Amino acid sequence: MITKSNFSLAYFKFLEVEEEFEIVEFFGFSALHLSLTDQPLPSSQLYGSSLMLRGCVALNQELRQSLLSGHLPVQMKEMTIFMLDGEGQRLAGYDVTVLTVISTEAGNDGSMDICLAVSHYDTDLMHVNVLQSIWCNGIQEKNLWAGLDYLQRRSWLHLVRKHHCLSQIAMEDKPAHMVYEMDGRFITDYPSFFIALGEAINGPGAYFGGGFDALADCLCGDFGAKTPFSLVWTASDIARAALDKNKSLEEALASREDALKNHDFEEDEFASVAEIMRNNTSSLFDNLIDNLGRLHAIRLTLA
Repeated sequence: MITKSNFSLAYFKFLEVEEEFEIVEFFGFSALHLSLTDQPLPSSQLYGSSLMLRGCVALNQELRQSLLSGHLPVQMKEMTIFMLDGEGQRLAGYDVTVLTVISTEAGNDGSMDICLAVSHYDTDLMHVNVLQSIWCNGIQEKNLWAGLDYLQRRSWLHLVRKHHCLSQIAMEDKPAHMVYEMDGRFITDYPSFFIALGEAINGPGAYFGGGFDALADCLCGDFGAKTPFSLVWTASDIARAALDKNKSLEEALASREDALKNHDFEEDEFASVAEIMRNNTSSLFDNLIDNLGRLHAIRLTLA
């Protein structure tokens, strides 16, 4: 029996007549494992990382035979891995550049395990197995992300944003002057603040900004809440104690690393690590409060 697909590998095909893109899927698979290396990959002179896709189910026999023989289809270069929900609908996409097929192994159930050499990739791929299992058990309550570590929470916040963008569902703004209560019990780092904010405004697994620039966009409308509104941050003492200067530095360095890996920026386009450390003079909690204070559309109450 073939395992249910939790992910799919696809690419965007440009349609010249319509001047649009369509998503073309190669196969579904159940889980993935990304191995980072700076050594030559097996069966290849290329340097990079390997991506193991387990439980792959090719959409046609020709593709299956091509992969089993180690041949990479021409289109299978600039790819997107889609996370799927329990109904097989796309939740979020993660870009990856495929270099070559390292190995394939056919299973008795008709599925395949495929190991690919990859170069550029979305670093959130390190965490998608965990996120998919949580999300697809059902997003019926808040704080399902609370047990995640810092990097997994960053990836969860990215998942929430990507899901919002991919769903393309027009959100009806709730009336102005509403009072929203943000559960602060698990706000112990930067991403958890925005995760909790999204859930306070729009419910479990929902989005309302992934940073202060994005939050400013959300306040312009069509993201679930008309302004002005009041935000009651409960259990704020937990965040006050947890969000110190170290957490501020942690987020600054993680954002720098994320931009360098995911967006092809050059090292000299950013402040150096030493400069970031020198400028790290305020706690993350104070930075959050300061930024919220500049957003006059939000009336904040710490509880």
